[in-house]
Amino acid sequence: MDFETLTFDIDGVHTAVKAIGKGPAVLALHGAATFEGHQWAKGLADRFRVYLPHHPGFGAAPRRISPACRTWSSTICAS
Repeated sequence: MDFETLTFDIDGVHTAVKAIGKGPAVLALHGAATFEGHQWAKGLADRFRVYLPHHPGFGAAPRRISPACRTWSSTICAS
C-alpha cells in the first residue's frame, strides 16, 4: 500500500497531507519540520486511514504562508 498526497486550500493556506489506509481516521501530528520517518504509518494502514499533514511552508506545502500568519507560532493558532 502506497501513500497518496492530498491537497487542500484551507482559508487561503495550501495544505498538503499524506494519507494511507482504510478505516477510522487517525491524524498524526509530528513535531519536526520535515516529513521523514513516516513509514511507521504503513503498519496502521490495514485498520486505519492515517493522515499526516505537512507543516505550512515545509515538505509538499508551499513556502508561502497565509498573510494572516505573521510568525510560525501564529500559524498553528490562526483563526
